[in-house]
Amino acid sequence: MEYLEKEDILYINFLTIQHVGGNFVPPSNFLHEENLDYLLEAVQADMFG
Repeated sequence: MEYLEKEDILYINFLTIQHVGGNFVPPSNFLHEENLDYLLEAVQADMFG
């Protein structure tokens, strides 16, 4: 299975803000970027063998 990578999510975030308006604060526009890192690891974790 292929998952979105962090760079993909950051780019989608950037494009969405560009399309609907708002402020993109470089480099990643996240207040707590570690939450995204945790979610990416959790989605890819092998839970049930």
